Amino acid sequence: MAKQKSDLSRAFSEDGAIKTHVGGQALIEGVMMRGKYNWAVAVREPSGTIYVEEHDLKSGQDKNGWMYWPLVRGCRALVESLMLGFKALEIAALHAFGDAEGEQKAAAEASAEAVDYETTLTEDAETREEEEEFGHREMMISMIVGLVLGVVLFIVAPAAVTNLIVGEYDDHTLVWNIVDGLLRVAVFVFYIWLIGRMEDIKRMFMYHGAEHKAIHCFEHGLPMTPENARQFPRLHVRCGTAFLIMVMVIAILVYTIFPLNAIIAGFG
Repeated sequence: MAKQKSDLSRAFSEDGAIKTHVGGQALIEGVMMRGKYNWAVAVREPSGTIYVEEHDLKSGQDKNGWMYWPLVRGCRALVESLMLGFKALEIAALHAFGDAEGEQKAAAEASAEAVDYETTLTEDAETREEEEEFGHREMMISMIVGLVLGVVLFIVAPAAVTNLIVGEYDDHTLVWNIVDGLLRVAVFVFYIWLIGRMEDIKRMFMYHGAEHKAIHCFEHGLPMTPENARQFPRLHVRCGTAFLIMVMVIAILVYTIFPLNAIIAGFG
């Protein structure tokens, strides 16, 4: 099949600035795609069908002006991205983990008498509400546990190991920052490699690559088809994972050149 010609005018304005504002996130058996004004989740259900759910994003005009201040803007964007990501994961989990029992139950309900059918629907609605509430609690607990483990694994543990190797921070500031930064990068890369060996996570990584291909396809102005998406690389320059590694590397340089702890202590 011949490749279709890209229409870059869809992705860039006349002055060359990118105007698509499209990002995404890999989910359980699907992806979440986010634009400037909307976001959507597409999940492959056990039956093989694709479940799609779309939502509007809160308009920037509805936000207070101070939320666009430097530093505040970044923190706000981080919190919003985390909340949106966990909401998308919750939707994906509800639709990716179906079973045949649900279909059998639906068939049985269809053949029930009117009174029994109405009673069954009421009971099922209550059950679904309980399951969704339980799923929401599970997601919140997972988020809290994940944040705690992240702090321990990527901040506390490298700092403790650095103290054992180099010594106290105040005695070897330059070397301490370099070793601590390198350990953080090494732990992060090893963590990604390790979880990537798990079948479920490995499949999620595949959806991560599919998300990148879809963004490439959209930014090149091509129709969103599997054939068009396949011609693009699975890596993307705006990948969040690559951004995290870049931040860690830059942090090594910043903390090495500017020992922030010493500067803060000086003001104290």
